[in-house]
Formats: sequence, structure tokens, C-alpha cells
Amino acid sequence: MTYAGFWRRAVAFFIDFSLLMGGTTLVSVFTLFTFIFFLSPDYSVALEQVTYTMANKPYISPLIHATVFWLYFAGYESSKRQATIGKLVMGLKVCTLDGHRIGFGRASARHFSKYLSGLLLMVGYLMGAFTKKKQALHDKMTRCVVINVKAIRIHEEPVQAEPVDGLPA
Repeated sequence: MTYAGFWRRAVAFFIDFSLLMGGTTLVSVFTLFTFIFFLSPDYSVALEQVTYTMANKPYISPLIHATVFWLYFAGYESSKRQATIGKLVMGLKVCTLDGHRIGFGRASARHFSKYLSGLLLMVGYLMGAFTKKKQALHDKMTRCVVINVKAIRIHEEPVQAEPVDGLPA
């Protein structure tokens, strides 16, 4: 097994984070708007209520974000592909110490233990740059590793160079 390095994992997380922030913001607004619209079918009143709710109940949007992040990371990492979209792009996957797929429960524990990795100036994440198996704190806690998978290679037939006037092939 080739373990994934710190920077490859960081880029994968940045890709996932970017996708999720855009998506969950839309989901949050849509969910609030739909819920409030059913309570008040008047469009302008519903829009006013969404704005009011977002401003005066700031815990609702983060709660939606946290739920979507959890389901995204735990769902994808316990799936057949064993990777989020960012990890797929970077050629990484999450597995047990012996290379098997993790279940949704372990993927959930791994996700929530990332909060501990982020405490104390991200030291839990930085551990991944210095441990033998490149495990961050949340990986060690859940007995997981992130590995590099073989990149998809395009096989091409070798091209024979044709001689150009006066030049060897």
C-alpha cells in the first residue's frame, strides 16, 4: 500500500469543501424557503421569512451544513469507491489498516473525529505529514488509512517516427 501524503489529501479536501459549500448553501436556502412557503404560500412573505430565519436563527444553516457534510463524507468513504469526489480526483481512497472498505459507522466516526483533529491549531491534521502511515489523528482513532490508488493510464500504441528529408528517424 502506498499511503497518501498530506498535500494530496489537503487538495482533495479543498475540492470537496468547495463543492459542498456551494451545494449546501443552496440546499439550506431551498429547504428553508420550501418549509416556509408551505406555511405561507405568499411568495414575498416566504422570502421575508427565509431572510428573517437566516438572520435570527443562525444555528439552522450550520446544522444543515453539518448534516450534509457528514452524510457526504461518511456516505462516499463507505461506498464501493471508498472515496469522496475530491479523493477520486486525487486518486485516493479510504480503507482499514488491512486495505478493506470501511462501513458507514466507521466512516461516521472518522468524520466526527475530524473535529478533534482540527482542535489545537490543526495539529491532528498535521500529524499526517509525520506518521509512518501518514495518518492524521482521526485516521489513528478509527484505524483507517488513506492510500494512493493506481492512476488510470491511457495506453497508446507507440508511434513510429517517419524520417524527414535529411534527418535520421
